Amino acid sequence: MAYRCTDPSKKGKRLYEVHCANCHGEEGQGLAQLYPPLANSDYLEAHATELPCIILNGIEGEILVNGVSYNQQMLGHPELSDAQIANITNYVVRQWVPSRPAPTPKDLKAWADGCN
Repeated sequence: MAYRCTDPSKKGKRLYEVHCANCHGEEGQGLAQLYPPLANSDYLEAHATELPCIILNGIEGEILVNGVSYNQQMLGHPELSDAQIANITNYVVRQWVPSRPAPTPKDLKAWADGCN
């Protein structure tokens, strides 16, 4: 019998490890001044609702994270399904944005509806 993961947070963690951790680190620590941290990130705190769009479309241009400038393009992941993007978003917000409650499916849909 195959193991099936039904917890969205666990699915999100696995997806994060495959699609995001190479740059942002297993613990969200980032990579030097190339890729910004997610853990303790003032940028993520302020832009959490944009996370589904950033995962889908990527981000380009300079951003300031914890007083450090980052200008490395992040490629999007258009190959991911809406559910996969929602699971990654849920994991990242739960893991590294403690001031926010975990997003509900309604929140995630509203956030994703803002993507271009």
